[in-house]
Amino acid sequence: MSCNDCYSQCYLSCDASIPSECSRYCDVPGSCNPCKTTAIEECRTSKNCTGSCDECNDAPNFKCAFACTTRNCNGCHYAGSQMCQKTCSEECSAPKCVP
Repeated sequence: MSCNDCYSQCYLSCDASIPSECSRYCDVPGSCNPCKTTAIEECRTSKNCTGSCDECNDAPNFKCAFACTTRNCNGCHYAGSQMCQKTCSEECSAPKCVP
């Protein structure tokens, strides 16, 4: 097998595994929405709100910044891509394949 073919097959297979490897960082709605709900409820309880309690609308902005960011998802995908490149370059070089 040529090294180019080896690398292409290796990289495609490796790249396909990145979404599942990064799922815990990329399920932003799954972590963000419950965090926002809890933050508003905690704020309303601490302020003894019974009405609209507008002052609690901003509570999730600070408390849920980590749960609601896509930065960790993007970073995981980037790191996965770098790892795939490194692994496949090592696995698909002579003498393991034909240059």
